[in-house]
Parts: sequence; C-alpha cells; structure tokens
Amino acid sequence: MNENTSRFAGYIESYHHDTVVGYMTKRDETKDANIAVFVGETQIDTILPQQLMATEDDNRYCFIYKISPRYLDGQAYTFDFRIAESNEALADSPVTVQWLYESQYMPFATTDLTGQRVLALAPHHDDESFGCGGALALHRLAGDEVKVVILTDGSKGQMTQHISADYIETRKDEARRACAVLGVTNIEFWGIPDRTLTHDDDLDDRLLALLNHYQPDLIYAPSPLEYHPDHQATGRRLWRVMQDYRLDVDVAFWSVNRPLKHNIAIDITSVVEQKRTACDIYVSQLQNHPYTDACLGLNRFYSLSVSNHSDYVEPYMLISSQTMRRYPVEHFTLQQFLPETMAEKPLVSIIVRTQNRPALLREALSSLVTQSYPNIEVVVVNDGGEDIRAILETLDHVLHLRVIHHDEQKGRSAAANSGLYAATGKYIGFLDDDDLLHPHHIATLVAYLEATGARAVYSDCAAIQYHIEAGEYAPVDRINPYKGIDFDHERLFFENYIPLITMLIHRDVYDLVGDFDETLEVFEDWDYWLRLSEHVRPQRIPQITAEYRFFKEPSHNFKKWRQVIYEKYRDHWTISTLIEQTGEQIAKIERDQAQYHKRVQTSRIKTQQMFEDQRIKIQQMLEDQQRISAVYQERVNQLQEALAQKQSVITKMQAELARLATQFHAVELESLHLQHAVHRPKLLQGIYRSLVPYSLRVWLRRKLNAES
Repeated sequence: MNENTSRFAGYIESYHHDTVVGYMTKRDETKDANIAVFVGETQIDTILPQQLMATEDDNRYCFIYKISPRYLDGQAYTFDFRIAESNEALADSPVTVQWLYESQYMPFATTDLTGQRVLALAPHHDDESFGCGGALALHRLAGDEVKVVILTDGSKGQMTQHISADYIETRKDEARRACAVLGVTNIEFWGIPDRTLTHDDDLDDRLLALLNHYQPDLIYAPSPLEYHPDHQATGRRLWRVMQDYRLDVDVAFWSVNRPLKHNIAIDITSVVEQKRTACDIYVSQLQNHPYTDACLGLNRFYSLSVSNHSDYVEPYMLISSQTMRRYPVEHFTLQQFLPETMAEKPLVSIIVRTQNRPALLREALSSLVTQSYPNIEVVVVNDGGEDIRAILETLDHVLHLRVIHHDEQKGRSAAANSGLYAATGKYIGFLDDDDLLHPHHIATLVAYLEATGARAVYSDCAAIQYHIEAGEYAPVDRINPYKGIDFDHERLFFENYIPLITMLIHRDVYDLVGDFDETLEVFEDWDYWLRLSEHVRPQRIPQITAEYRFFKEPSHNFKKWRQVIYEKYRDHWTISTLIEQTGEQIAKIERDQAQYHKRVQTSRIKTQQMFEDQRIKIQQMLEDQQRISAVYQERVNQLQEALAQKQSVITKMQAELARLATQFHAVELESLHLQHAVHRPKLLQGIYRSLVPYSLRVWLRRKLNAES
C-alpha cells in the first residue's frame, strides 16, 4: 500500500436510480483528493474537491453524484468510485445501476424550432393544418418565412361518387383561408391527381427543384409510415430526394393517422385556438369525419409525454439530411419499431470478405439484414472475384453498404486490411461470406463493450461442415457448438480457439495492433489475436451468436501454415516457458483428472442409487399390478357368473316364447276356420240370388211354405 492510501477513506452510503451518495474523510492535514469514477475499467468522470460538501466534521465531506443519462438506458452498469491518488476503492463500491428513464426515448421537454426558413409539404388541402398547423402558427408569430406546398388536387376527398365541378376550387379556397388563420400566405397548389403520388413520374424532379430554389432550413412532411397512400408517398419520395440534395436541412415528420415514435415535441398551447379555427374551415372534409376533434385530441394526448406544463403538443420525428443521405428510408422504419433503448447506438462496422461465392455471400448479408442492432455499416471487400453488383443492388436499400473491389486476388489478409482502412465504426467485426450471424449477435457484443468498457469481446458459435457438390454447398453434419473457451493467453499460442466472426473490437485496438500480416495465406486471424492479446485481454460471452462454416474439401495446407505461426512465435517457446507451461499443463491435467475421477465416482454412486431406486420402484409397480390384476380377476369372475345366470333366464324365456308362438298359430288357424263357417251361408245366398230368377225364387219360397 503506498503512502497516500492511508490519508483518505471513503464509502458509498446509498444509491437510488440515478444518484449515488457517498462520503470521504481526510485522515490528516493534507491536500484535497479527487474521486475517480469508473465504469468497468474505463474512467468516465472525476469528482473534484470543489464538488465535495463539508459536514459538521471538518475532515468529512459528502458528495452527490448524478449518473449521466447515457447510462440510464435500462442496461446494467457497474460504477466503481476510487480515491484517485491511491486507486483505493471506496467502501461498498462498486455499485450496479440499472435504470431506464423515459427521456431516453421520449422527449421530456418541449422544443422550440422557430428562427428558421420553413417549407411544409401537404399531400392534400388540410394536411398543413391537421398535421403541423400549430408549429406553422408559431413560426409565423416568430417572424419566420413559411411556404406551404399542397401536392394533390384533393379531388378524391369527397365521399360521394359525383364530384361537383367547383369541388376542387372549394378545397383551394378552404386551404387559403385556413393558412391565413395560421399566418401563412405563401401557398402553391401543384394539382397532381389525388391518390397518384406513389407513381407520379415528375414528383421527385419537382421536389428537388423546389428545394434548390427555396432552400429551406426546416421541412415539415408526413411520416413515410402513414396509412394514406399519398401521405406515405410524400414522406418516402422526399427521403429519396434528400439523398441527392446536397444542402443541410432538418425534416420534421408528422403523423395524423398512425402512432408516431417521436424525438421532439412542440408546445402549441398558445396557438391551439388558431389551429382549431384553421381546421374548422375545412367544412368539406369535416362532413366526412370530425378531424378537428381527432387532431386536437392527439395533441392533447401527446402532452402526456412532456414534463413541463403543456396542454397541447405536436409530436415530430426530427431527422437530419445527413442521416437521410446515409441511410435508405427503411432506416425510419427501424427507428420507429426497434426497441427504444436501441436508438442512437454507436456505429459498428462489419467487414465481409468474399470471392466467387455469390450464393453464400447473399446468405451472409441476409444475416446482417436481420440484426436487431440498428447502426451497422457493412464493408464488402470483393477480393478479385466475380461481379457481385446484382446481389448488392437487392440489399442496398436495407443495408448501409460500402464496397471495395480488388482487380485481382490479393489474399485474405489484404482483403481484411482493405476493409479496416474503409471502416468508420467505433467497433469493428468480421463476417466472411461463408458464415452467418444470429439476429442478436452484434447487439449482444456491443451491449457488453458499452456496459463494461472492455476493448475486445468474443462470443461462442456453432460449427457445421459443408462440402461442394455440383457447385452447390451442402451440409455434411449437424450443427455442433464450436469449442467455447474462456480467454487463455498461453493456450492461444498453441491453437486458435476464437473464430474471426465471434470477435468485436474497439477501433482504437485495431489502430494499436496494426494490419493483418499479408504474408499469411490462412491463420491471419490467429496471428492477429496473438498480437492483440499483448495489449488487451479479450472477454468471452458464453453464448452462441453465430454460425461458423468449414468445408470438407480443404482449400489450404493448414498443417504448413500452422507451422508458420509456430515459427513466427518461436521466441515464446523458451525452455523456461515450456517448463512453466508444461508444469501448468501437468497440474491442470492432474486437477482435471482428479475432477474426472470425482465426477466418475459421483456418477457411479448416483447411477447405483438410480438403479436401486428404479428396482424398488419397478418392484412396487409389479406388486401394485398384481394386486390390481387380482381385483380385476375377481370382478371378471363375478361378471361371468352373473352372465351365466342371465343366459339361463334368456334360454327359458326363449322356450316359453316358442311355446306361445305355437299356441298363437293354432288359435290363428281356428279363427280362419270360424271365419269361413260364418261367411259360407252368405256366399251361397249371393250365388242363389244371382243365378235363380226372381219369379222362380218366389215360386220355390211359396212351395216350401206350403209344404211346411
């Protein structure tokens, strides 16, 4: 312990959300001390003596440290407070802070954008009032020059099939009167047919000409994600035009029919009645929907997002022309839908080396498209291979691409160096064309580097072997975890256990280590890690975040180049080093062997116990089964006996039924005989009447009567 260590003492009393409270005591009459604040191993701040507050004890001082909003993004950060002179940590330090303020992704205070030359693009007559009417009124009150351009003729704004001849003029008149209420008199009507902005051929040229002529400082326009096709087209085509516009300008995107994640809020409370009056002028549209109430309701709702007293707020997503020139319009979508804490993260450069493997290159780049991390620069180095422009053109709208083409093959190291020279990110990583990154690979590594202050970090990866068949790449084996070893400097001299795709390095480290060795055909990454490890100690995240692919058909003489690496670092292999490493390895082997035997013995005991438990369980199950079987058998016997009794009853009933059937048949025959006996006299009488004449029948009747 040095001399200064005993002069000061301190401790952390408490911490809450974004505030750390602590004390420092001077143990003698000496100069004042600073308190160094670290995040991980990186010093981020210093608490100076003049920031310490005296207490009743003359030698005891209090400090209240406010955590920077940079570290209040929901992730865990470790803050270490040390006495600067001795590097001695305060008692109860470090402390871990994990807090998220809404202000990280939603403005807590309103913004004043006045004092600029303003252009407002309105797809229809009324959008300038509904979307940004409050802001335009504030600009005019501040004396700002404001120009409104209404792009379409508004002819489809009437819900009925028939559009009267003066309907378009009515809408123009409403727009003039509404803008006058807002204080705007500079209005242009472009008259493009309603609902055709998506495919209007001249719109981009007209917008670019307007920007070059008017040269605004600030543009108000609808969000590219609005539901109405004309609103969406206005935002998207303005973004496209901005990529060719060379002057710097900010664009404030508004939304009226889709929720907007915003980064600024404008307090329009003082001019809300002007906005209300301007909106109410659009009678032709209010017949379709109560737009005034809806828009002011949104403005009232968004006032909840600010901490100062504001009754009505217009939200905007403010984006600079530099950002719009750098990224495609899909960047706006990412900003809207990625988790809030991912916004405004440091730029990461991923270098992709490729040569004559277009199918694999497309897969590799597609894995970058799916990254959850939003701020990525992709540097593609084509090392003398076939033309890959067709592949890149299909992805340049979703990736920030930089392309380097070598006229002839220069090798893996030269390609890596070309990528390094072109990379501009704070962090740099690699993805060769035959590998893949999982969606959260970059986000995981960046989060670790930012939270800890480490300079290099690597993750684990899965490995899968491929072979080439008829020009196609086919997997040979299933995916398996690849190594996964905590950083071991000595082991790195023996083998490379860190695949290139798993490492993410701070730019300063690459500047410190220098270029890749271009004399190496392969193992250039291994050589780089050996040189890098002389300056920083890479940290490992034991999580699989990438897929490392290797081929059954080797493309290089790996044995030869492994010998080259060993020869390059032969000075490391001194007798003393070998003895030391051998001793360490023997000790490690003995420890591993002892642990192995212990695990085997433990496993044997567990296995025996498991078998015994299983035997007892099976025996119990058999006994239970036998008891259950006996119960079932007894029940079956009872049922069989009951069935036999029922069968006997059924047999007797069947016999009785047969006897009754015989009797019934006999009765039925007797009945028929009786019926015949009853009907025979009547039948004979009918025949007698039909065959014997009436006069003869009378004579016979008299004759019989006389004889009787």
